[in-house]
Amino acid sequence: MARKSNKRIETVFGQDVIAEEQYYLGNKALPTAESRYEMTPQMVAAMKRSMSDVHFFAETFFTIINGDRKREHIQLREYQKRMLSTMKNHNRVIFNTSRQIR
Repeated sequence: MARKSNKRIETVFGQDVIAEEQYYLGNKALPTAESRYEMTPQMVAAMKRSMSDVHFFAETFFTIINGDRKREHIQLREYQKRMLSTMKNHNRVIFNTSRQIR
């Protein structure tokens, strides 16, 4: 009996790449540590930049779901940038904030 291939095409950074289907509990939003992707040079550059620039990482990879159930990238506000920088630069941080800050 022929074995079914576990490779598929996935869109990452607007480009189609081959990805192996390995998900945590079958949830496609949660790849496992063993998942493999074929990365383009642009994707590698974005990952390298994300490792050193937390603001780039947040604005590139964080999304919210708006009222129409569409995902959109967030635009960080100035206080959010300060909070991210503080969390990156200090080991222990406490913020006194309201429940829903916008």
